[in-house]
Amino acid sequence: MDSSCAAGMPVDIRTADSLGFPVRCTVTALTVQGEEGVIHVQPSPQDSIRVSIETAAGDRPGVCAVKVGVLADAVVASQVADCLAPLADRGIPVVVDPVIRASSDSLLIDEGGMEVLMKRILPLSYIVTPNRQELVSLGGYFAGDIPDEASAVQRLLSCGADAVLLTDGEGSGEFCRDLLYLPEGPPEAFSHPRIDGATPRGTGCALSTAVAVHLGQGLPIKEAVRKSIDHVTGLIRDSTSVGNQRLLFPGR
Repeated sequence: MDSSCAAGMPVDIRTADSLGFPVRCTVTALTVQGEEGVIHVQPSPQDSIRVSIETAAGDRPGVCAVKVGVLADAVVASQVADCLAPLADRGIPVVVDPVIRASSDSLLIDEGGMEVLMKRILPLSYIVTPNRQELVSLGGYFAGDIPDEASAVQRLLSCGADAVLLTDGEGSGEFCRDLLYLPEGPPEAFSHPRIDGATPRGTGCALSTAVAVHLGQGLPIKEAVRKSIDHVTGLIRDSTSVGNQRLLFPGR
C-alpha cells in the first residue's frame, strides 16, 4: 500500500475500476512514500495476509485472476506463496509484477523475499512482467552474473513462469517496444509511440493489473497483453504532473 496513492495498490484498484472490474485486495506491506521516494516499509502481519487472501478467494463469486506486487520479505512472500498454490492449481492465472525497487530506486524486497519469489512464486505464475532492470536482477539471481536479455528471459521461464512480458516504459527512443516471450517461438513485439514527458509513477502496477483483468475475463494471453498495453498507454497520455511527480490518476 503506497501512502502517496501514486503506485501500488491504489493504482491497482483504480486500474481495475477503470476497466469495469471489481477487485479484492491483500495488503502485504505498508509503505510511506512521497516526492522524495520511499521513506519506510512495514511488512503486514503474516496472519492478516493469509486470512485476507483466503477470504477473497472463498467469498462468492471468488477470484478469476490474481496480481502479485510488493512482497517485502521472506515471511510475506512465503504466506503469499502458500495461498497462491491452490489457486494456481485450479487454473487461475497469476500475474507477477516483480517489484524489486520503487521508481526512486528504493529497495522493496529483501534477499529472503527474493529467494521465495524465485523458488516458490515464479513457478506459480502465468506471466511475469519485469522491466529491463528487474529482468537483469531476476535473471542473474541464481547465476550471479549479468545476463543478456534472452538468457535472462529463459532463466525466468526455466524457473516455471509460463510467459514473460518485458516492458519498455523506462527505455528511450521514439517507440516503446514491449516484448512477450512464450516458451516456444520468437517474442511477440507490441510497439507504440513513446509519450513525451516524465514517466508517470505506477505504470508497471497498472499494466500488470490490466493484464490480470483481461486474463480473468478469459482473453488469450496475446490479446490480454495487447489490450492492457493500449489501456495503460491511454492512462499515460492523460496523466498529469502534481508537484514533481507525474500521476496516472491525478484526481479524476
